[in-house]
Amino acid sequence: MSPKLSATMHPKLRMLQVVLWFLLLCVSSLSQAQVEQFVEGQHYFSLKQVQPQQTGTKIEVLEMFSYACPHCGQVAPAVKAWESARPAQAQLRLLPVVWQKPAWPEYAAVFFAAQKLGVLDKSHLALFDLMYVQNKPPQNLEEVGAFFEQFGIKKEVFKQTMESPEINAMLQDAAKVGGNYEIEGTPSFVVAGRWRFDVGTAGGMDRIGPLINFLVSKALVAQAKK
Repeated sequence: MSPKLSATMHPKLRMLQVVLWFLLLCVSSLSQAQVEQFVEGQHYFSLKQVQPQQTGTKIEVLEMFSYACPHCGQVAPAVKAWESARPAQAQLRLLPVVWQKPAWPEYAAVFFAAQKLGVLDKSHLALFDLMYVQNKPPQNLEEVGAFFEQFGIKKEVFKQTMESPEINAMLQDAAKVGGNYEIEGTPSFVVAGRWRFDVGTAGGMDRIGPLINFLVSKALVAQAKK
C-alpha cells in the first residue's frame, strides 16, 4: 500500500515552488517585453506576397545592398557581427540591388564576380573599407581588377569574369526579383521571405540584430505550427 500523502507541504518544497513560480513569472515578463519590442507596421512590414527562400531548411535573412551605398558600408560591420553570432536556424544571404543609378549595376557585377571566383568572404568588407573608410573608391574597371589581386585573383581574370554572360544573366535576374521585395532604399532586410525592414524602421543600427532575431523566432514559431 502506498504511504499516505501528507496534507501539509514540506517547507523546503514550498520554498522551491515559490522560487519556480518567480522564475516563470520573470521569463514570462521577459518574453512579453520581447514581443512588444517590435511592432508590425512600425518596425517591420509584411510583404504582399511571400518570396521563396534560398537557404534550404534555414530561415533566410536577406540583405539587399549596394557597394555604391554609403549607408550600406556603415551597416556592413554590424551585419557581419550578427552573422558571426547568428541563431543556428538562420542564414544570411546577400543580394546586390540593381537599380539604374550611376555605378549600381557595375557594383552588382563586382559582387557576383567575387562570389563566382570564391573570394566574396574576403572582399566584401574590404571593398566597403576601401570606399568609405579609406575614401578610395575604384574609378574604373582597371582599378577594380587591381583591388582583387590581393585576394589571389589576376586583374584580367576578374575583369573577364565581371563582363561574362553568366554575370550578366545574374544581373538581369537580380533586377527582376529585386522588385518583389518592395524595398524603398538600401540597406534593407527581408526575413523568411515575409517581413522587410530597414535601419530607419528598426530604430537604429544597434537594433538590426535584435529585430532580425525577433523575426527569425517569429518565423520558427510559424514554421512549427504547420
